[in-house]
Amino acid sequence: MVDLNLERETVRNHAWRVKTFAEYIGAPLVYVEKQQIREFLGRAKAKYAAESYNGFIKTLRRFYRDFLNCGYLVDTFRFTPVVFKPKILPDREQLQEFYHAIRHEVVQTMFLLYCVSGLRRTELLNLTRDQIDFANRCARASNDNAKALHLNETSLHNTRALNQEYETVRTMRAIGDKYNYVQIKRVLGDYN
Repeated sequence: MVDLNLERETVRNHAWRVKTFAEYIGAPLVYVEKQQIREFLGRAKAKYAAESYNGFIKTLRRFYRDFLNCGYLVDTFRFTPVVFKPKILPDREQLQEFYHAIRHEVVQTMFLLYCVSGLRRTELLNLTRDQIDFANRCARASNDNAKALHLNETSLHNTRALNQEYETVRTMRAIGDKYNYVQIKRVLGDYN
């Protein structure tokens, strides 16, 4: 994770795929032969979408090439083409209608930050008060100095107004016990 500068979510995805591969192989992964990898990928290609299949190739490359220094086991496997599906984005009026339909300030602020920041969902959810610079009206995602988001007056005001509540929601989310989950659902219940 540290050597390759991988995000925590990327590491989790790789770990899940290696576990899936290990369960299929049923033997120590250091004794795997190329034919076993080929058979696994053949089944993965039949079972999963192209993006997921390509994810297995990425994981196996990371594991065998970068971790075990056995790149020869995975160097001939190629990605399958992914069919491009254009996303139809809502227009300005639809976004405004959605924003005004949100009745809770925490969710409004998260929506605004998500729209203007370019941050991924997990980066936004992990954003802390310490990463928001109110004086310069910007924020930085952790581990990524290149992604600085500049807050407009509305999002800056909303962010200031609900710092305490946002930190409470983050804390409840982090703890994740049943009582706190019920509190989160009560706070955000209208939006699920």
